[in-house]
Amino acid sequence: MDIHHPADVRYTRIAVILHWLIAALIIFNLSLGLIMEGLHGPVRGFWIPLHMSIGMTVLILTLARICWRLTHRPPALFDGPQWEHLAAHLAHFTIYALMLGLPVTGWAIISAHPPGGPGAPHYFGLFKIPALPVLPFLNSAVQKQAHDTAVSAHTVAGYLMIGLLVLHVLAALKHQFIDRHPQFRRMSL
Repeated sequence: MDIHHPADVRYTRIAVILHWLIAALIIFNLSLGLIMEGLHGPVRGFWIPLHMSIGMTVLILTLARICWRLTHRPPALFDGPQWEHLAAHLAHFTIYALMLGLPVTGWAIISAHPPGGPGAPHYFGLFKIPALPVLPFLNSAVQKQAHDTAVSAHTVAGYLMIGLLVLHVLAALKHQFIDRHPQFRRMSL
């Protein structure tokens, strides 16, 4: 039984817009990341800078979303078992960490690109994305090691994000259709 008044169930309009915008960008970028490595030549030269630009946009929007969340209390969780509430908090925390970690590891990849790489990428062709401090100034061997570590972390984080997003969607469907909570209403405009 839903004990919350409908007005208490919804996220703010800004939170909803940020949620869906970030979700769309992440889904696009994860999909692109899965196929991008098989691309070559000019096609790859188009998609990789776009992937980087979208990743930086996700980072900026995630920081905005965190600031919003810290200043605007989210609606309470619906009644349910304690383990579900704990799982929801853990999943949300991990998704937020990945929304920060994926762009930062991607940024580290382009900052520590092995010598002779393509140079600094541009944010949607508007301006150069600055390198993370220190990484470009490391000697070649250490820079290559940092690059390879960042690639591995970025790949693992990407697959972890895919798994968590699938669980997130399945949990929302369960709450909406099995528990009969107005779950979709929480994140609708």
